[in-house]
Amino acid sequence: MGDWTLVIVDNFNGDGGTLNSWDLQLCGNMNLSVDEILVEDGITIIYEENNHFLVKLPTNSINERLNMNVFNVLGQNIMWRTLENDSGQGYEYRIDMSHVAAGIYFVKIGNGTRSNIKRIIVK
Repeated sequence: MGDWTLVIVDNFNGDGGTLNSWDLQLCGNMNLSVDEILVEDGITIIYEENNHFLVKLPTNSINERLNMNVFNVLGQNIMWRTLENDSGQGYEYRIDMSHVAAGIYFVKIGNGTRSNIKRIIVK
């Protein structure tokens, strides 16, 4: 958060200097593991076509808003949505993954303390 400033100090007299490179690595505490399962049956993902997926979390015992995140294999969050159990039978959302690179991704649905996670493969 806020502005960051890189300060370089050369304490030697008159010899000059050059910054050849530098890195900044930002790390978060986002955890892809599942400590406690939200729903025992878990997430169902149906491939529709052209890297579009229907994500379903069937349940009639949960009626709160849940977060759905899609992560790449590096753990970077590439998508986030809030889902609601409008039908009373579970949560559904269609994901368009046609804009991302081919590879493995993870869909995580949860409420902050409990969650389910499922892998998808984008071709």
